[in-house]
Amino acid sequence: MRQILGWSLLFSLLTFSGCRKAADVWPDTGKKRVLVSFPPLYCFTKNVAGEDLEVRCLLTAQGPHDFTPRPNDVLMVQKADLILINGLGLDEWITKMMGKSKATVIEVAESIPSDQLKAMAEGDGQKHEGHDHKHGEHDPHVWLGPPQAKAMVATIAAKLGAIDPKNKKNYEERAEVYGKELEKLLEHGKAAFKHKKSRNIIATHDSLQYFADAFGLKVVGNIQPRAGIEADAKKLTGLVKICKDHEVNVIAVEPQYSKGPAEALKSQLGKLGVTVELVEIDPLETAPAADNKAEPDPMYYMKRMYDNIDNLAKALP
Repeated sequence: MRQILGWSLLFSLLTFSGCRKAADVWPDTGKKRVLVSFPPLYCFTKNVAGEDLEVRCLLTAQGPHDFTPRPNDVLMVQKADLILINGLGLDEWITKMMGKSKATVIEVAESIPSDQLKAMAEGDGQKHEGHDHKHGEHDPHVWLGPPQAKAMVATIAAKLGAIDPKNKKNYEERAEVYGKELEKLLEHGKAAFKHKKSRNIIATHDSLQYFADAFGLKVVGNIQPRAGIEADAKKLTGLVKICKDHEVNVIAVEPQYSKGPAEALKSQLGKLGVTVELVEIDPLETAPAADNKAEPDPMYYMKRMYDNIDNLAKALP
């Protein structure tokens, strides 16, 4: 209901938002304005853009699965020169906010080669939470795989160069530097899990396929049948069997969701003599704003990804 009311308010705001000035949400620097949908894209884009462009992030505390618009969100969208979204069914709702804006919208993940994309998990093939995830289509959580992230960074650099040709070389050079950092991240993860006896994990929701694929891990089950929808008793009973059958040692919990269902699953397994550890793995769908700024720290993606790898590697036998 909250989301429905939010979108109803949005359509009213689209009618009246022209009464306010763009300066309310965009600084008047004379630079091109680039809006990204959520934190991973902000980190990629800001590291490529440097100080040559004005880059803003629409979401921080809210995730793309449960976004509810605010008045300033409409203004940011309508006054942007370029809008970068993930795509693949995750954040296309941003197009509902454009009104008469002539900004170009780029679905960055759509540029990833199809052989690098994963299918949506079974059971998520329906329209829900304002997003259209059809069965058989691609899992949108591509930013959690360093190879896919590198492809996204290259696309971002090309799109920034298209709107700001005089700085095209700068964007290409920064993308190359950031791409090398992603390569280091990938190698760090491979080394961290190389000698692990157990590689099977349970995830909170279907977000870790690319992360697992990059580092030789396997997600054998998800607690939430859909993002934000908690598991019922039948689902948890099925997960108990999966954990026993696949010798799962780790349940991944996300900071964006309650740990309650994971704790319940751990408790049920404990009664059967099966010990599992809860480990926080952040899918980076949200991020705190940096000190005295509205946007996240541009290095947040790298910091959290290294934390994800190290926390999980420490827990796996």
